[in-house]
Amino acid sequence: MLYLRRSILLLMLIALVGGVTGCAEREPPKPAEPPPPPPPTPEEIATKVIADSGLNEPLPAAGAPFPKEAADKLKRALGTAKRANSTSPDGQRALQIINQHVDQRIRTLEDSQAWEHALGTIEGYEALNPGSKKWETSKERALTELQKPKIEIIGFMQDTAILEYYLPIAKQTNRRSVRAGEEFDGVTLVEVIGNNQGVRMRYGATGETFDVFTKSAQTPK
Repeated sequence: MLYLRRSILLLMLIALVGGVTGCAEREPPKPAEPPPPPPPTPEEIATKVIADSGLNEPLPAAGAPFPKEAADKLKRALGTAKRANSTSPDGQRALQIINQHVDQRIRTLEDSQAWEHALGTIEGYEALNPGSKKWETSKERALTELQKPKIEIIGFMQDTAILEYYLPIAKQTNRRSVRAGEEFDGVTLVEVIGNNQGVRMRYGATGETFDVFTKSAQTPK
């Protein structure tokens, strides 16, 4: 009988120890994970792409340069947007919004005669719409305008004008002496204006005639 009591007590002790151990080892329940954020809306996608590509930068002045780094960034961002958003309805709607923004940007750049920016933005549009010829005429005009040298008068020597000029497409600056009737890089010196105050030039690609004045002639007196 004593042996039976001891056995019962021993079993109770083992059960008690096992219960305590089990309670100690039991992990508390994990907190519920929050639901994932909702996917971005088409407007949010478009806003990010427009910002990443620099399309919301202030409009440049006429003739302002467009650095190659900025042009490459624009094309890369729009090309990436095309690949990332072409397969979903929300992505396609975002691309429509981006296209509308790019179209308006190109028109405004043309109106302001910021030709380097216009050309770079048209090339960005082509990355967004491979094979599209929508802006082909505008691209040709931008290229024509950018092939026209930007001329500055350094001085005069007898009947010769000493000119420094910048070629936007090649991004090169050259200097040369030119007489009336001589042609260089697509432009012709038509005549010297006044008493060596400036020169009248003609751009062969468009037939446009334009005047360039010395700095002293431009300064108000």
